[in-house]
Amino acid sequence: MLFRSTESILDDAVRDGADLLELDVKLEQGHWHVDHNDDGGTSGAFLEDVLALIDLKSADAPLFIEIKETAPTFRDISNLIEMLVDEGYAVNGRPVVLRTLLSRIDNLRDARMALNDYPFHAPYFRLHVLCGRNGASSVENFQNRIQDAY
Repeated sequence: MLFRSTESILDDAVRDGADLLELDVKLEQGHWHVDHNDDGGTSGAFLEDVLALIDLKSADAPLFIEIKETAPTFRDISNLIEMLVDEGYAVNGRPVVLRTLLSRIDNLRDARMALNDYPFHAPYFRLHVLCGRNGASSVENFQNRIQDAY
């Protein structure tokens, strides 16, 4: 299931020379969906369909995947990485950045462990933690959160 708006937005971004392409993803009913909110809805395009788009695959912009999922299993994250690798992403010249909010850092811990199964692709994955401006009560607290994430 691929929504035309998702495809046209990506086509426009690629055509216009975007520096990077970001997809927000979440898991519903066993499928990764491109969707901003992990709210139980299944209206987002299937990630597997989006990753298969010829224009997206032929672009050279880094692919940022923001994992919005609030309760994935290790297997779910492994499946996400496997899907990216199988579609030809996370290779020389086409890095993939997996990112998530600090409150969902387990997504990245699982990703780091899952990448052990992909030694030739692991160097082309980057892991990013997103910290909101209201995510800490002080600079010291914010610095501690960054250190903990590291």
